[in-house]
Amino acid sequence: MTLTKFDPTGLYIRRWLPELAYVPDKFIHAPWKMPAHIQKEAGCRLNHDYPAPIIDHHRARERTLTAYRLARAD
Repeated sequence: MTLTKFDPTGLYIRRWLPELAYVPDKFIHAPWKMPAHIQKEAGCRLNHDYPAPIIDHHRARERTLTAYRLARAD
């Protein structure tokens, strides 16, 4: 289930994270994917106004699934 299902335009996000108020809808659920020029226009620069992600969830998921497969193979 994605966040976009319940908050497609980021209304809730914008209310509670004012630093994301002017981020375009396209990037509201993943502001770290914004190109630098859009970050500047939105007033939300990564690692300055808003933190970069600590974990790459896609990579962490793949690593976990691999570990489960290896554990089951024993």
